[in-house]
Formats: sequence, C-alpha cells, structure tokens
Amino acid sequence: MGIRKKFSLQSVNIDINAWNRQMRKDMEEEIKDAGRDWLATVIAIVPVWSRASHATFSHLADAVGFSIPTQPLVAKKDRSGLGRSESSGGLEITKNTFHFTYETSLRYLAFNEFNHAEFPHGGIFSPTGLKTPTPFNFTGKAAEQFKERTPELTNPFNFIKGRKL
Repeated sequence: MGIRKKFSLQSVNIDINAWNRQMRKDMEEEIKDAGRDWLATVIAIVPVWSRASHATFSHLADAVGFSIPTQPLVAKKDRSGLGRSESSGGLEITKNTFHFTYETSLRYLAFNEFNHAEFPHGGIFSPTGLKTPTPFNFTGKAAEQFKERTPELTNPFNFIKGRKL
C-alpha cells in the first residue's frame, strides 16, 4: 500500500510595472486631494476685502480642481487680477516626487500672515483695524491639517501574479 501525493510548483512575482502605474495614479490623486484640503483650510481663514488675497490661491486651485467660492466684495474695487499676478502655484510631479506649491508676493497678505497689523501699520487704513485679527497664520494651520492626512497607498501584493511551473 503506497501513499501518493501530488504537488505543483508555482512561481510568484509582483508585476512592478502595474504597481508603479497604479501608485503614480494614486499619488497624483492624493496630492490633488491634499491641495484641495489645504486650499479649503486657507480660504476659510483668509478674509475677503478686495478679492486679491483669495486670488493668490487661484493657480493652485486650477491645478487641483478646486473652486474658490466667490465672496461679496467689501472694497470699492475688485483686485483679483492683482492677487493672481502676485502669486504662483500648482503641481510639481516628477518620476518619484509629488508636490503642490503656492507662493505670493502680495505684500498685505504676506504682512498679515506673520504680523499683528494695527492702524496705521501694515497698510491698515481704518482706525478700527481689521475685522479678522492678525497674524492669520494660514500657512501654519493648513500645514497642521496637511500632516493629519495619511494616504492609503496601493498595496503591491495586489499585483502578485502566480503561474504553474
């Protein structure tokens, strides 16, 4: 009386190319989501006067598919064009890195971001001062929110292929 057992050998490999394609796709969407979250945070903090400050975020908003809500104009003149011209932003995606960027040289926004603005300093022309106290610290608050994001990345084991030898 004999015992018979049957074995079959299989090779297992990970389809690295498929994993890389999916990882890139996931990371591009993740950096866009992070940019949208960052923008939602800063838009909620920075007040609207002439729309210039909010317009500084428009380059990044365009890149990540975020709509900056139109707020009522408080000033006599809409200065959205000034804000857009005094800023830059967008996505920087290379082979292995995924970033979003934002920069502005709009001096009032930059001053109010880091300084306590009081009449008559920092361009404050009203003795009653700003309705939203400064410094805004929107970059710091948005960075905290950004750090809370933990991306769920593609598991390479989803791309295991087996075949019989």
